[in-house]
Amino acid sequence: MDNSIFLSIVYLLNCFLHNKKADLNQVNNFDIETVKKICRLHKISAIVACVLEDFEKDDYWIKQKNNAIRKTILYENERAELFDFLEKKKIWYLPLKGIIISKYYPQYGVREFSDNDILFDSKYQEIVRNYFIEHGYEVKSFNKSYHDRYTKSPVFCFEMHTSLFNMYSGRVQNKYYINIMDILIKHDGKYELSFTDNDLYVYFMAHAVKHYLESGTGLRTLVDTYILINHLSLDWDYVNGELEKLNILGIASEFKNLVVSLFDEIPLTYDQTVVFNKICSMGAYGNLENKVDNDLSTTKKGKLLLKRRFPPLKTLEYSHPIVFKYPILLPAFYIKRLIKGFTKKEKETTKEIKYIIKHK
Repeated sequence: MDNSIFLSIVYLLNCFLHNKKADLNQVNNFDIETVKKICRLHKISAIVACVLEDFEKDDYWIKQKNNAIRKTILYENERAELFDFLEKKKIWYLPLKGIIISKYYPQYGVREFSDNDILFDSKYQEIVRNYFIEHGYEVKSFNKSYHDRYTKSPVFCFEMHTSLFNMYSGRVQNKYYINIMDILIKHDGKYELSFTDNDLYVYFMAHAVKHYLESGTGLRTLVDTYILINHLSLDWDYVNGELEKLNILGIASEFKNLVVSLFDEIPLTYDQTVVFNKICSMGAYGNLENKVDNDLSTTKKGKLLLKRRFPPLKTLEYSHPIVFKYPILLPAFYIKRLIKGFTKKEKETTKEIKYIIKHK
């Protein structure tokens, strides 16, 4: 896709971030249908709607904005009920990601999200699961990963975290956050905890870099980064020291510098342009192709194919705990996985393997 369309979207994002009115002549030159498609992919339609709603000939953008605000209101009501339950049960909890970042956005409700992430005391997993079941939620995943997942119509999805990162793919992060209570702020008489500004940024960047190096991350993350940089009170010596401990200082600094250049309208360097183009191709949650490209940059094709079809035992602790607990079941698990993968063409693993094979 022509990179100029993404620069057009950056122009619109800049108008939003700096509360500027867009130039009508410039907007009229945009391929608006492509802008709509990209904004949907990157979960920034409601943001761009704040800029374009005055120019539209139909009500597309105002609908996008209103839908995002409606979803925010619904989630806030649902979350308040959950938090009230956690307070009454004396279960500590920490709201994460979009729940916190959205509060810094210049307009209410326009930061789009697909779920709500909350870290909580894992000793109470059963009690929390029962709460969601009693409130009409479907249990999508329980004790199979570093978060339990619950969904309910029309829009609700809660990911209740027992840790901040996956123990297998995020070893450094898990080690860093093993004593997370030491850095969280406690509030008198409440069980809701919070990060300091510095530690919020460190966690946000650790999460963003993880996604960037795996499936990818998109334009919404660039907006989030700029908003946090400009609204948090940050001690960069502390922040950079902690990012160094997480082994991501280099890439986190590159990411920050890219964001500042984009939204403060500083010409991009060649390296920044490469990273920007890559992010543009990813979408809000990345894609399979990018995940494979990143994996193949560090692992040979044959080894990666073997790993995808026959995952090592140490990776199965949460996804298949019975197999992890009883390794004698591993051969049967591999046979079942092989048959299942080839008989269900839409299976994600099969898609990934096909892309690995085709990869040059």
